[in-house]
Amino acid sequence: MIKQLLFVLLSLLSVSIVEGQNQTVVISGKAPEYAGKTITLYELTEPVSGEKTTVATWQFQSDGSFSTSLKLNKTSFCQADFDAWQAYIFLEPGKKYHLALPPYRPVSGAERRNPYFKPEVVPFGLVNAPATDLNRMVQAFELEFARQEDRFFQQIYRDKSVAAVDSLKAALLQQFPPTANATFEDYKFYRLASAEYALHQGRNERFATSSFVDHRPNLLVPTCYRLFEQLFSNYFGQLANAVDGEQFGRLVAQAKLKEIEDALIQQKNWDKNLAQLVILKSIHDAFYTGQFSQQSLLTLLNKIAQSDWPAQKKEIAAKLTQKLTYLLPGTEAPNIRFTALDGQQTQLAAFRGKFVYLHFTSVTNPICRQHLDHLKKSAAPFVGKLLVVNLIPESELAKKDMIAQQEWTGEFFTFSPTEAEKYRVKSFPTTYLISPDGLLKLAPALNPLDGFDRQLSDILKKLQVEEWRRQAK
Repeated sequence: MIKQLLFVLLSLLSVSIVEGQNQTVVISGKAPEYAGKTITLYELTEPVSGEKTTVATWQFQSDGSFSTSLKLNKTSFCQADFDAWQAYIFLEPGKKYHLALPPYRPVSGAERRNPYFKPEVVPFGLVNAPATDLNRMVQAFELEFARQEDRFFQQIYRDKSVAAVDSLKAALLQQFPPTANATFEDYKFYRLASAEYALHQGRNERFATSSFVDHRPNLLVPTCYRLFEQLFSNYFGQLANAVDGEQFGRLVAQAKLKEIEDALIQQKNWDKNLAQLVILKSIHDAFYTGQFSQQSLLTLLNKIAQSDWPAQKKEIAAKLTQKLTYLLPGTEAPNIRFTALDGQQTQLAAFRGKFVYLHFTSVTNPICRQHLDHLKKSAAPFVGKLLVVNLIPESELAKKDMIAQQEWTGEFFTFSPTEAEKYRVKSFPTTYLISPDGLLKLAPALNPLDGFDRQLSDILKKLQVEEWRRQAK
């Protein structure tokens, strides 16, 4: 037994040494139905802030073949979103992967317009991969986990049986003994922990400690992050809404970073690493709930930047600050490029000096056309003060004659999906109001039928009053 453990420890050490070096990874395959298409593979490099990094991009040749190579110095969990799929794969330094793709299945128009549509998550298929390949081990483990879960389903989910969870764990650990692959060991640990989570939904103080303190978390492993997400989603809100949670809510409202950290460590029996990770995630989640002041949460991030926290945590805080303040009123409007219907290219920065109503719309959508019709009337009182910039998808350029016949208000331009991403456009219409100095005034603004004219009128009145006050001094 001692020899076996020593072998595993030495193997893990050798893996960590190898993972510190850049090694070539080769990805290839053939999928004729994807001919001419492009796929981008990305890694979630920082789960708390949601930062993604492109790992590789490949284009399918006319016969559907593809090949690309990249450098990696560690095992990476990578994903690709294409058509109706979100496919994933673990890439290990120095390995070659011959991929088999899922059947080509384009996203329908209705699915694209549905804000709740999510692609189907599948693993990339692997051709001729050995049983020791990490992906093969994960897939084999998941199949057996599903089989054992079905076997004990009633006892775990209905009866909340601890014995059933223990039996499930024992069966899986017997079939999948310790290996030299650190990522697979983390994957197993947190997948098995999810079965225990099903018993109490995290309402067990010891569970968080055993999962994320006794076993140091690696949030880049998907099973680890999923459990972390389940346990600590909107955690500030959970604590503030609990019995006797008023004091904790005040600590957040007053941005008392040290006191919040101490409370989590002392009351929960956590270490600093877990307390700090939960604080970072909680700031992110709370920012969108409205339960706490956004300014208080941004102050907490600023205090982290000035604190003695580890550099890695400070970097997460900096990324969160950038993410949470992006598109906030008062920040600089992202400069985007678009193309007039006559083919002339321009950019948003060219329109400084007036209020700009940035109106992402679709002339083929009946609801969007109703908004465009209403905009004729609602924008009329602001002639000379407001410039309406209607942005339509590139695919609608063929409708330019119809647009001219409608005599809608404003200028029309086409935009690319990449530019729309800068304004997080997920549906039409989506609108923003940009002030003459290029700052976001309303983000988002109301749509034409929803009262944008009243919003702008109130803004102009306030500006006029401020101008009168300045003149009176």
